[in-house]
Amino acid sequence: MNVFKMSRWAVTGVACLALVSMVLGTLGPQLAAQDAKVGFEIGNQAPEIQGEDIDGVKFKLSDYRGKVVVLDFWGDWCPPCRAMYPHERSLVAKMKDEPFALIGVNSDRDKVKLKQRMKQENITWRSFWNGPMGTSGPISKAWGVRGWPTIYVLDDKGIIRYKNVRGTAMDKAVDALVAKVEGGVPGSAPTTGSVSPAKSELHEFTDSTGQFKITARFIKYKAGNAHLEKIDGQELIVSMQKLSKEDQKYIRDLLKSRK
Repeated sequence: MNVFKMSRWAVTGVACLALVSMVLGTLGPQLAAQDAKVGFEIGNQAPEIQGEDIDGVKFKLSDYRGKVVVLDFWGDWCPPCRAMYPHERSLVAKMKDEPFALIGVNSDRDKVKLKQRMKQENITWRSFWNGPMGTSGPISKAWGVRGWPTIYVLDDKGIIRYKNVRGTAMDKAVDALVAKVEGGVPGSAPTTGSVSPAKSELHEFTDSTGQFKITARFIKYKAGNAHLEKIDGQELIVSMQKLSKEDQKYIRDLLKSRK
């Protein structure tokens, strides 16, 4: 059934189906996250971490719920960890406008020296400090970490989706999860879930099959959907994934221009 050319009754039917789909699509992952077992394996809900960052400021892992999180158990004493610095810097820079965070758990004993090294290496992302006991500190002990680095990639619900991925594999994991975040379209930085209600000029939108077209104005982007206004003033809500790649790029460019 084509959302671009529908009868009145078809629109009503599709609207009902869309509402059911939206409820299931929104609540389903939330319920699944609530039912997930807390643990350290893929598919488990990641255990909470409460602690202090390198500057002594208290925070929690769950503070980043709603974002894809790379959780990296690292130490500057660890050569493989140091080897990851350039890639981590590039990942943080690339994802700076996305629902993403790189969070470390640092196991260096000397916090003063660590701060100096972080400044030298331009490590700008936040880390829990594992305490003066280093690798034997409370966080790594609670998580059963025995090797450094140990890496977990969590989705926006705090579910562990990948373990110990590095380099290109890490990039692919992060990109895949960010693309699934509600309101997340890589490149558009929809961190609030809704972007500018200003209307664009009339534009001919094409669906992903290339068969159907509609002339409308782009109004806003919210929760993975493009809100369009047809010439007659009727609002049409279309999943971004149902639009052609060219129109998805057109919308991303509009969103960037509205920042």
